[in-house]
Amino acid sequence: MYKRSLSTVVAMIGLSQLITILLYLAVIFLFRFDPTNFFAMVLLPFGALIFGCLGSLGALPGAKIAQYPVDARLRNIMIGTSMTAFVVYLLIVAAVINWADSSHPGVITSLVQLQTQTEFAFSKGTHEIGNLGEVGAWGFLLLALKFAGVAGGSWAYYSSLRLIPYCSSCRVFNRTREKGTLYFHTFDAWVAEMKKVPTEPWRRAAHMLSLPRQKALSIPGKNYVLVRLYRHECPRCHEQHMREQVQVHNGSQLVAPKELASAYSWLPSQAQSKKVTPEPQGGVGGFGRKVI
Repeated sequence: MYKRSLSTVVAMIGLSQLITILLYLAVIFLFRFDPTNFFAMVLLPFGALIFGCLGSLGALPGAKIAQYPVDARLRNIMIGTSMTAFVVYLLIVAAVINWADSSHPGVITSLVQLQTQTEFAFSKGTHEIGNLGEVGAWGFLLLALKFAGVAGGSWAYYSSLRLIPYCSSCRVFNRTREKGTLYFHTFDAWVAEMKKVPTEPWRRAAHMLSLPRQKALSIPGKNYVLVRLYRHECPRCHEQHMREQVQVHNGSQLVAPKELASAYSWLPSQAQSKKVTPEPQGGVGGFGRKVI
C-alpha cells in the first residue's frame, strides 16, 4: 500500500538540489567558469534554467514513491526548493571567494562583488568574440534574470510531469501498458482513417491499436502525419486512459496542433461484455495485445 508522504517528495527533491549544487561547484573548480553565468541570446539565462530543471528532477521519483499527485503544491515545492538551492549555491561560491581573498571582505560583500565585477563577454563556440567589460550595476539585473531562469527551469520540468497520467480517485500513478507510433503518408489519409473510428472510447482504442505500424518515411513530405499512441491503466481500479498525439509535417518540421489531439478513458466494466484483441493487419501488426 502506497502512502502519500509529502516528506518523501521533499526529501527526493532536496537530494536532487544538493547534487545539482555539487555539480555546478565542480564545474567552477574544474573549468573556472560559473555555469549560471552562461546566457544564450544575450538575456536568456540558459545556465540558470538548467540549474532549476536539474534540481527538480527528484520530484518524479519522489512523487512516484509516495504516489503524490502532480498538483499546485508540488509545483510550489519544486520552484521554492530550486530558488532556495540557488541562494545556497551563490552563498557557497561567495564564501569560497571570501576565504580565498586575503582581506576577507565578508560573504555578502564578496557576493555583491561577484555579481557586479563579472565581465560580460560574447562568445561563439569556445572563442570569445567581444567583451563589454564589467557589468557593474547591471549585474543585479542579470542576477534577477538568473533567479527567473531557475524558477522557469523548475516550472518547465513540472509541466512535463503533468503529462504523466494520475488516477485522482485511487491516488496512484497510472502504468503505461501500450505505446507506439502510426504513420500516414498524407493528411487526407489520416482523416479518412479517423472517419472509420468508432465513437465508444474502448472501441476507438481497440481500433487505433489494431492499425498496422509502418516504418518511418525516409523522405517525409508535406502533410505527412505521425500519430503517437499511449494507453495507461490505473493499477487499482484498472481505469483505462488513451492519449493520441497527432503531429503533421509541414514540409520542414513536425507540428502538433492541439485541436487534433485526443484523450479519453473508460472502465473495464464498459468493455466487459466483449473483450477486443487487436489483430495484425498487414506488415507489422498492432503493438498491443488487448484492450479491456
